[in-house]
Amino acid sequence: MDRKQQRALHGPGWAEIILGVSLSLLAGVILAFAWLVLKPVVVAKELSETAPPGSVFYYPGATGSTASRAWMRKRQILLEGQSGSFLVSEQELNAWASDSMKPASPESTGLVVPGQINFRVADGLLQIATPTTVNLLGIAFPVIIQTRGTFVHQSDLFAFEPQVLYLGSLATHRLPGFAQRTFRYLAQSHPLPQDITDAWKKLSAVSIEGKELHLTLP
Repeated sequence: MDRKQQRALHGPGWAEIILGVSLSLLAGVILAFAWLVLKPVVVAKELSETAPPGSVFYYPGATGSTASRAWMRKRQILLEGQSGSFLVSEQELNAWASDSMKPASPESTGLVVPGQINFRVADGLLQIATPTTVNLLGIAFPVIIQTRGTFVHQSDLFAFEPQVLYLGSLATHRLPGFAQRTFRYLAQSHPLPQDITDAWKKLSAVSIEGKELHLTLP
């Protein structure tokens, strides 16, 4: 009796059943993953009680035209390595980002096109976010990448350590290793100027106090 006749009499084998179930589960995971990534987040200034249950919120950091001049003074202190401590507000961080970390051109047609970086300081955490465009099958989907965390001292410098990281509405910090890859993409798409990177290594302390970043030079 050939294989076709055996299959007709006895049905699919265990290997075929397991393979079929596995592929179905994988397809479900991929669809759920894509749905969460593309699910819009709620952009707001404060928590909204009218948002659908399970919504992910994004609170943009404040910006201000007067912060640019203040940031330039503090940037000079950092670059010159002047001993002492100083505070940097989220407005000043965003003025620096606007001046030094330019987003990709709006005409970019890559699969993932990052936008302008945005900082927010609140609740003892630094938030780093960027509105990103994902181009799929000729359709552009807006996706916000946002992470919140603190600074830790490692390898003789202070590094940002994400505590939560959302890719759209997908909580990547709940997936082993995925948050690190997403943050690496965020850092690579918005590289720091070399002079700031060199000056940052001189800091002896970095902390978050209220709505400001506290930096100390020895």
